[in-house]
Amino acid sequence: NAVKLSWSVVPGASAYAVYRVENGQLRQVGTSFTPEYTDSGLAYGVQYTYLVQTMVYVDGQWALGGTGNYASGTPGVRKVNGVDAVVSSTDAVVTLSWSESPGAQLYGVLRADQENGAYQWLSAVSGTSFQDITAHPEKTYYYKIYGAVSVGGVWENGENSDVFSVYVPRAARAMGTDVSYHNGAIDWTRVAQSEVSFAMIRIGYRRNADGVII
Repeated sequence: NAVKLSWSVVPGASAYAVYRVENGQLRQVGTSFTPEYTDSGLAYGVQYTYLVQTMVYVDGQWALGGTGNYASGTPGVRKVNGVDAVVSSTDAVVTLSWSESPGAQLYGVLRADQENGAYQWLSAVSGTSFQDITAHPEKTYYYKIYGAVSVGGVWENGENSDVFSVYVPRAARAMGTDVSYHNGAIDWTRVAQSEVSFAMIRIGYRRNADGVII
């Protein structure tokens, strides 16, 4: 809920007076000794307009100088940074995490199959992590995270994070199939094309009563 202003250094200026337009009038909201100023405590989704004026300290007195151009800004949720991911070695679950974005009440998670493709909304979470359990092995996914805040009952979304790509390898565990004469004719070509990597051939049964293989 803040607007950060910045401007070029003015040679000879000792400080800068920062004004905000309110009801058509300029009201000084602060003074800065550097070429930047953050105006905080503002309302989300409302546009604010500012003017900066130079100040010079001469003979123990402050004098006002020239002004720059008017500039406007709208407080919103900051861009999400610090996106990272961990892929489980036993399944295709992708655990995403990111840094907290000041002002965000929820975070939205987007995913695409291509970096510049269409991004699908996966979920909204209140924390700074999310588990994607719908990913498939041996595929690369692209994620974006954004923060959101409720303003007057309407959700305002912040800027998307930079794209973060994740390759999901084949899980360490293997999938097999149990085969016996009860299966009848087996299409081994189709089996080979599936995710099945081994077959257990059942050649008999051990009788419970005496342990005899039949």
